Amino acid sequence: MKKQTSTKRALITSALSVLMCGSMLVGTTFAWFTDTVTSGKNKIVAGNLDVELYYNDAAGEKQPVGKDTELFKVEKWEPGVISYETFTVENVGTLALKYALYLTVGDCNYVATADGKSTGKSLADVIQVAVVQEEKGTLPEITRDYVHELAAKGEFKPLTNVKSSEVSILPSEGENEDKLAVILYWEPNVKNDNDYNMNNDKKVTPAVEEEAEPELFIDFNINLFATQYTYEKDSFNNEYDADAAKDIPTVTVSRPGDLASAINSESDGNNNIALNDDVDVTKGNSESHLTSGIIVDDGKDVNLDGNGNTVTLSHTAFNNYGDLGLEGITSGTLNFKNVNFQNEEEGQNGYVTTLGFNSNANIVFENCTFNGMFSAVYINDNDTGNVTVTFKNCTFTNTAYVCGMGQKELDGLNKDGGHVKVVFEGTVTVDDETVEDPQEVCGW
Repeated sequence: MKKQTSTKRALITSALSVLMCGSMLVGTTFAWFTDTVTSGKNKIVAGNLDVELYYNDAAGEKQPVGKDTELFKVEKWEPGVISYETFTVENVGTLALKYALYLTVGDCNYVATADGKSTGKSLADVIQVAVVQEEKGTLPEITRDYVHELAAKGEFKPLTNVKSSEVSILPSEGENEDKLAVILYWEPNVKNDNDYNMNNDKKVTPAVEEEAEPELFIDFNINLFATQYTYEKDSFNNEYDADAAKDIPTVTVSRPGDLASAINSESDGNNNIALNDDVDVTKGNSESHLTSGIIVDDGKDVNLDGNGNTVTLSHTAFNNYGDLGLEGITSGTLNFKNVNFQNEEEGQNGYVTTLGFNSNANIVFENCTFNGMFSAVYINDNDTGNVTVTFKNCTFTNTAYVCGMGQKELDGLNKDGGHVKVVFEGTVTVDDETVEDPQEVCGW
């Protein structure tokens, strides 16, 4: 009996102990075996794209190319003259890049008759250029015979607009540079060369002072453009920046005639054009035959990056009619970026472009400025097409309207059934005031 009592007391004690332990666990968690790993060094580092252009001096030493660097030093050009420079393009950043080198004509003068009438002939007609790029890490030796061989193969092109091949350069040491040579050559031509000989009372235009010796000259620019290359990888592949190559221009220009030719060139895909100088499209001259603007063929898709340069206009800068007429561009896409549009006259006159009847055009202005104009775009109020005009981060000064248009609906049908849509993105400023509603600044 005593043994049963002891056993009963022990069971009661055990039960109370379990109950007390259970009450102590209320509000806590059970402790399992655990372990932890912490990733505390997740640093995001941005790469940088940086490229330098060097020319090699007489001693073979690399010298940086800058805005004031004088190259191709020949005192007087005449048929048979050759001048060349060798360059090194160096990737000094941490990202792989793709580059292209461009040569474009800037200022020049023209041969004129004794009575001062321009013949339209300039040194751009006779001085040709070849770009030789390295193969397997070396450049060929540039000799007179080598140049003659290139000429015989048809490797020389007019100086008016030349682009090298697009080349990729890695950031790794030993792989971070590329070499190329640029050769200028006045190839002799018995039939034509004497046309450029300033004899027999020939003059030049623009004219020089009477006592000055008439001499032909030409200025040209060397431009290097670089963008990202598909080399580095993200979580998927190395194709995330595949579209970056589209930033490399098809052509660079600095003269109105060259710009007109580039816009309407028969190139595959979109025309990707870059300005490397100010362009005055009001200047009628022998090499461009421009009177009041640049004719844009219908159906053209044009991308024009002004690089902060100015396009000066009188009536219409980019049109389809030849002068200020109501029949403007009727199709295609015009993308203007980083262009300063300036009217040549005082007051508020002219348009960047006009849209014709039955237009189905798409016009985009991004980071552009407009000064002294009537409006950026003229839109017919009885247009029967579908028009979209977009302004991204644009600034207007002394300009009557952002869009000159008869209708008041900025995203709807006009009176003849066409559809016009005006879009503001980013910040649009008119005379230092930020405008959010296009309705306030469109119309007439």
